Amino acid sequence: MRYMLSVAQHVLAGKLTIRHAIYVLRVRPVAVASKGQTWIIDPTFEV
Repeated sequence: MRYMLSVAQHVLAGKLTIRHAIYVLRVRPVAVASKGQTWIIDPTFEV
């Protein structure tokens, strides 16, 4: 659930395109590159 909320937050903030959001929800990677930058999607990932 937290993963889906994180994706929605990134989409609403304009960080992810809809196409990338669909990919992220299907594959569930830790991070995704969109709009020229890499965004960490997984809320449990620690750097």
